[in-house]
Parts: sequence; structure tokens; C-alpha cells
Amino acid sequence: MHQFLGTLGVALIVPWLVAGGFDTLGFFGSHISTKYTNAILTGNPYFPAQIGLGLVVGWRLNRRWRHRSMLWVWVLPLAVVCYAVFTHPLGILFVGRSPNEVGFPEAGIRQALWHWFGWGCRQADRCLDQALFIMPLYVSLAYSIGAALGRSARPSFTHDEHPSGDDCPPRLPAC
Repeated sequence: MHQFLGTLGVALIVPWLVAGGFDTLGFFGSHISTKYTNAILTGNPYFPAQIGLGLVVGWRLNRRWRHRSMLWVWVLPLAVVCYAVFTHPLGILFVGRSPNEVGFPEAGIRQALWHWFGWGCRQADRCLDQALFIMPLYVSLAYSIGAALGRSARPSFTHDEHPSGDDCPPRLPAC
């Protein structure tokens, strides 16, 4: 459950939240173009909206459930990224074009890092490697970091505990 929430769940919710936020701004007379929306969601290699939501969701869910597995959600996406980077250093998914047509030289460490973690793979060039491999890694790391931060914070009270910190006597249903 946390593997899905911490990787794909957050990544799939963010576009809806951004679109809803921009639609809300439309009620006040502001019009945001889809170009700006794409720039926020996938226009840079660091995915700030997805990382921010991953932190918040991880923090909030760990304050509620406190599952230790939330701290290890990043392991599977990291294994997938390591496999992809070591087996295909210049990329996997260039839709309609090969990496050499986009302008990549022979594989080197700098070029591989530029492609996978920098500006070398852009969706404007129809390259999907970062969106499909790196974004889930970043989101799962943010989810796990948020869960760790939520673990260190004071837990939210459960239905058995009174907000003052005292346990409710079982005979008082008002607590």
C-alpha cells in the first residue's frame, strides 16, 4: 500500500491538485496556460510539486499509522533507477527518436548523470526517462523523509486518547 502511495499515488494526484488550483484562480480572473502547468509538473528535472506533496503525505500518514514500511518505500524505485542507469546510461525512452538524434555523445559518466538527473532529458525533446524513472524515486524519497519527520513529531491522538494527553476513562463516551 505505501509503495503505491509513496510513488505513483502522489505522482498521479499532483496534476489534479495543480489543475484544480489553477481552475480556482480562474474564478478570480487569472488565466494560467497549460505551458506554465507543464513547466511546474514536468518542465524541470527536480519535480518540486511532486516532492512537496510526497513530504506532506508521508508526514501526515506516518503521524496517523506509524508503519515502519513507510521509511523504506524508496528502496524499490532506487533499484529500478540503478538498473536503468547502469544498463542504459544514455536513456531508454525517447519517443520517436534515438538518443543520438537528440544530440548525445558516447556514454560517459557526465553525460549519463546529465541525462538522468539533470537537464539532458526533457519532455520537450520527447524523452520520458526522468518522468518515468527519476520522479518516482524523488517522490518515494520525499515520502520516506516526510514519514521520518512525522515519526519524530508528537503523534496525533487516536480515538482512545483525549486531546489533553490523558486517557479517557472507558465510562465517558464524550471523550
